[in-house]
Amino acid sequence: MRGRKILEELRELRIGSNETSAEIRDLSSEIRDLSSEMRDLSSEMRDLRSEIRELHSENRALLRFTNELIRRNEVAFRDMTVVLRGLREESRTAVEETRAQTRAIFLLIDRLGGAGPAPAT
Repeated sequence: MRGRKILEELRELRIGSNETSAEIRDLSSEIRDLSSEMRDLSSEMRDLRSEIRELHSENRALLRFTNELIRRNEVAFRDMTVVLRGLREESRTAVEETRAQTRAIFLLIDRLGGAGPAPAT
């Protein structure tokens, strides 16, 4: 009787062992699948890091370009301001010269024609 009980216990242990082995195989398969997913994700991450580095490099280049463009615009604006001030002064001088010439012409007309005083300008 005792032998049967031992055999029965051995059978139960084998059945339990087989179930445990099946669970281990399932878990091992799951681990392999997860490992494969991790490798794929790692590869994606490497690609993304590379893309990010390229974008960062492009961004730095664009920033340098923008800074240079701003600098050149500031220089052009300063130059344009100087030119406009010069033109404004030339315009004032030309207006004064024109007024002086107009006065002189009216004075000459007055002297030549004797027609009344020259109009005020």
